[in-house]
Formats: sequence, C-alpha cells, structure tokens
Amino acid sequence: MKFSQIKNILLIALIGFVIFTQFFSSSDPVIPKPVEVVIPEIVGKVEDKINDVEETVVSIPDPITPEIITKIVVDKEYKEKYEKAIKENDSIKAMNLFLKSIEINEYNKVLIDNDTIKIVAYAKTRGILLKYKIDYTIKEKTITYIPEVITERPKFTLLTGVALIVPTTTINQTMVVKLDFGFQNKKGNIIEIGYDTQKNIYLGYKQSIRFRK
Repeated sequence: MKFSQIKNILLIALIGFVIFTQFFSSSDPVIPKPVEVVIPEIVGKVEDKINDVEETVVSIPDPITPEIITKIVVDKEYKEKYEKAIKENDSIKAMNLFLKSIEINEYNKVLIDNDTIKIVAYAKTRGILLKYKIDYTIKEKTITYIPEVITERPKFTLLTGVALIVPTTTINQTMVVKLDFGFQNKKGNIIEIGYDTQKNIYLGYKQSIRFRK
C-alpha cells in the first residue's frame, strides 16, 4: 500500500472520528421539575343591617307547667303596639299586628361578585329580616404543574464544518478537503461559504422546511 493511500485512509478516519464525536456529543435534554404554586387562604365576611329595631326581653310561662319560664327577645315597638291594641279591645288591630309579625318574606341579594368569587344570598323568613352576616373562607390550595420547555434557535448562529471529497474516478485520484462556514438565522436558513485544498470557493444557501408535528 502506498504512503499516499495510507495518508488518505488516516485522514478519512480522523475526519470521521471528529465528525462522529461532535455530532453525537450533545448534552442531556432538560427535564423540567414539577412546580408547586400555593394559593393562600382568603377569609372575608359580609354583613348588613336591614331593619333597626329596639329589642326587649319577655318571659313566657309554659302552658302546662307555669313554673317553667322561657325568656325570648322580641321587637319592643311591636310588643307595645300589640299590648295597646289588647288594652283598647281593638281585636282587628291586634290581629293585624300578629299577622304582620308572622308574614313570610323572601330576600335575594348578590353579596359579592368579583374576579374570584360570587356569593348570592337567599333568605326566607317568618317576619321581617333584621340583619344578616356571612363569613366565608376560600381554602388554601396547591396547584402543581410541569413547565413546558421551549427550544428556540438564537437570532444568529455561526456554523463550521469540514468535508472530505473522495474521488470516484481514475482521472483525478487526489483527495480534497473542504472547509465550510455557515451563517444561520433564527428561522434555520443557512448561507454557506467554503474553500477546499484545490483552491475552489463555494457559495451556497439552505432553506429550512418545517413539517407539522
């Protein structure tokens, strides 16, 4: 085997080894770790006084066992009006006061309506609704998600490479080594310029074609 052939074989092996190691020596892919986001607890309250009345305490004896006394809180104004009607023997007025006190009423109201929560209150009462209060708690919760890894080309990438041109005819058996430089944009398109050992200059352009996943 001639020395020139041995030199060509060694040169091919060296270039092949460099290309192989550079092409397959890549870093491990980035595996994102789960991220936990804690949404803190939210505590609030809504209250409103609809009717302001003066209260008084009365004692009611048990009809069977009079010794047993039950104390209840009543509307002082209604109590006085009822007692006055009874004293004046105005049974119609007393009956109207009684019926008014046991009137069935319904209430609907949007208490809170924002970006986070909506609370609609409904109440059905025997008599008028005097006051309401609602305490609410939006419990703390944890949301776990895995971030998406998005890989993008840089705006500008400089590429370099080497090519070995092996003659396949007997006319010219000289092996040619070509050195390339490429300029790649963010879209993946490449402008190339090259030079070989026979003093040839190469200019080229490569268009990136994307396929849907």
